[in-house]
Amino acid sequence: MSAFEITETDSTQLEYERAVILQDLANLTTLRSTKLNNILGSRSSAATALSSQNNALSGFADHLLNEKIVNSIFLQTIAMGSSSFSEVQVASLESIAGQCPLIGGEAVLQARDMLTLVQPAPVYYNDDIFCNASPRPEQRSENKLPTPTGYINVFPNPANSQITIQYDLHNNSNSRAQSFCTKGSTTRV
Repeated sequence: MSAFEITETDSTQLEYERAVILQDLANLTTLRSTKLNNILGSRSSAATALSSQNNALSGFADHLLNEKIVNSIFLQTIAMGSSSFSEVQVASLESIAGQCPLIGGEAVLQARDMLTLVQPAPVYYNDDIFCNASPRPEQRSENKLPTPTGYINVFPNPANSQITIQYDLHNNSNSRAQSFCTKGSTTRV
């Protein structure tokens, strides 16, 4: 008998080990499928709950409407494990991505990120052009908030680190201003 010869006993043992390994693989595949279905079910439930919250968002400012649209598309696709968008979703994302982030808000940047999943080549967005073509926040009359004693104008909106506050007080009235962050804490004025 040579060193490379396999006996019938060896062959039987190898066949048995092969069957055990195949059974273990089948068990692991079933376990994987079960866990994956549980994850997808949880993801679907969470996306449905978040969709309800997103639909309840109110406001008509550009950045709020953009946020609602981008969130909705995200929850219908990426949150559900899909990286493909319908033609309508792509058109909506492209419309938002082509806005000035200072006017359209963070959703503009999120739309651009989401579009990278479906665009064949990188797209460069020239915000200098987008923002200079859009009316600047300080030029938009909807940013002026009337008060009983005058008006206040805050820009840019949204802002990252610095804002400008213009105000006009009628009747030389006593007034006090406070600013709050998005979490509700008072900020330095």
